[in-house]
Amino acid sequence: MILDTDFASDVDDVGALAVLHALADAGEVEIVAVMVSDGGDAPSHRAIDAVNTFYGRPDLPIGVVGGAAPQFPSTYATELASAFPNDIEDPPAAVDLYRELLAAEPDASLTIVSVGYLTNLDALLSSPPDEHSSMSGAQLVAAKVRRWVAMGGYYPDSADHPFDAEFNFAEDVTATLNAVAKWPTPAVFSGFEIGDVVLTGAVLQGQTSPENPVREAYRLFNGGEVHRSWDLTAVLAAVRGTADAFEVCTGRNLIGRGGSNRWQHGAGPHGYLRLVVPADDVATALDGLLIAPPGQ
Repeated sequence: MILDTDFASDVDDVGALAVLHALADAGEVEIVAVMVSDGGDAPSHRAIDAVNTFYGRPDLPIGVVGGAAPQFPSTYATELASAFPNDIEDPPAAVDLYRELLAAEPDASLTIVSVGYLTNLDALLSSPPDEHSSMSGAQLVAAKVRRWVAMGGYYPDSADHPFDAEFNFAEDVTATLNAVAKWPTPAVFSGFEIGDVVLTGAVLQGQTSPENPVREAYRLFNGGEVHRSWDLTAVLAAVRGTADAFEVCTGRNLIGRGGSNRWQHGAGPHGYLRLVVPADDVATALDGLLIAPPGQ
């Protein structure tokens, strides 16, 4: 699995990476790489490397967005990069790393879970053949990626969202339009409305040590209080599947002006998730993963 994240924008990205590591420690998934979709001065790649190092995976490949990308001030990324061990230098462009890794994977073997902007995925789809593969980006995705799970949108219609368009879709509208319309394999969308009711993270302050960078990120972001779990729920569904906690509604995700979205029900290449168990049950599972010691 590859995680694509706007790591510095909201602490739920840190929580999502922690959940992915805990699931990997439990033998449920193999982490192939982490890609950064946010730009600017925040040292997201170093903060990610610090979390990876804490979980005993200091050499996981990390790719960074190339060119212009959305950026926001971060309350925690700089601190994680400076206060916790990490040693990454000069990470490659995400699109180049994607192409290298996908070319080396067996056919239909990889899941990509995006919990940020779709900038990298748009660039991947439009990438030309290179030294890694004679296939175009779209051909490479079609051959190697079994499924894409994306945290983005509001379902079934973002007209019901307070801002008409969900954050991840709205920050790079061109990338959202292209990636959603042109993605060549099945895609499942986990909307704002799911993570908005699943509250997690407060357990980190009392049940993990100050040496845990995830604990520190939550403390810096909101004082260690509970937080919404938009990205964590997407990772959970991507790894464990949808049978236990979610229903998948099929059809097509139609992206509109400003990154808004509207669902066209029926047969189609897309699905969106509906939560079918109490939100507290999902929160309990996620909190257990957040506080799991590395290697457990």
